[in-house]
Amino acid sequence: MTPSSPSVNSATWASPAASASWGRGRVDPFGEGPQTGVCGADADIIVARNLCRMIAAGASAHSDHGRDLVEVLAGVADAMMEDYGMRQKQVQMVARAHKKRREIWEKFNITPRGIDRETSEMMHRTHMGVDNNWQTLLLQGLRNALSDGWGGSMIATEVSDILFGVPTPRPTTVNAGVLKADQVNIVVHGHNPVVSEMVSAACQSKDLLDLAKTKGAVGINLVGVCCTGNELLMRRGIAMAGNHLMTELILSTGAVDMMIVDYQCIMPSVEKVAGCYHTKMISTSDKAQFPQMEHVEFHPHNSEKKAVDVVRTAV
Repeated sequence: MTPSSPSVNSATWASPAASASWGRGRVDPFGEGPQTGVCGADADIIVARNLCRMIAAGASAHSDHGRDLVEVLAGVADAMMEDYGMRQKQVQMVARAHKKRREIWEKFNITPRGIDRETSEMMHRTHMGVDNNWQTLLLQGLRNALSDGWGGSMIATEVSDILFGVPTPRPTTVNAGVLKADQVNIVVHGHNPVVSEMVSAACQSKDLLDLAKTKGAVGINLVGVCCTGNELLMRRGIAMAGNHLMTELILSTGAVDMMIVDYQCIMPSVEKVAGCYHTKMISTSDKAQFPQMEHVEFHPHNSEKKAVDVVRTAV
């Protein structure tokens, strides 16, 4: 990047992370000012994320164009419509909403038609040269939000309950004090219960517990952070070490032997913090990889074995 004149303040033109919930992350490309955002994202991450979102917007524009043509060619489009998630006229879970609420959605034409469809159209509308009416933009934003709440999010909740059990109130303890000096401390962090549930089962394995004792530990202490921590808390009563904003604090105790992450809410800065201690960092998702973490990819067919492997490594 080159400023228009030597007097230009780099903070006014440095790459912004427009998607950041903590504000637009700015870094100084000359190396004189901030080199990372609040979350630890550096210039490479910021630029890559912004570029990928631009690519997604462009792909959505082409895909939405194709969707329109597929709808016109309805007589021969049945197979093609499957690829666009268009078998249903609306997201099925919408039927759970109160009748009066559904009538409001219908009135404003914001009943979600498909989970991926609404996101794709939203990216298309916000692409350069497309929708320039703030009212129609916000209406599509509402429809996109409904496709999440009454689509993807609700389906994820239902399927998690089917696979792992319905949550119930359970007594437990929370905060960094749940880490134990005489045990192997493993922290799970992220959102995917497929990972955390398998790690939970591995931590209860007699073979691994016996192995921990041969290394001088009393046992294996599994605790959670953020959303996957809540999943374990409400289904298994497993202690919660803290929330998203406490991740670095928990690592800085120096008591964590391993942190296993999947995706969402994992800040880039946790790698650097963990590097100050003996903590082993493990990433498990192809969608969320970190340069300084050991990558052990979990899939439904191998998650049980992978969980045993990483817990053994922690011990």
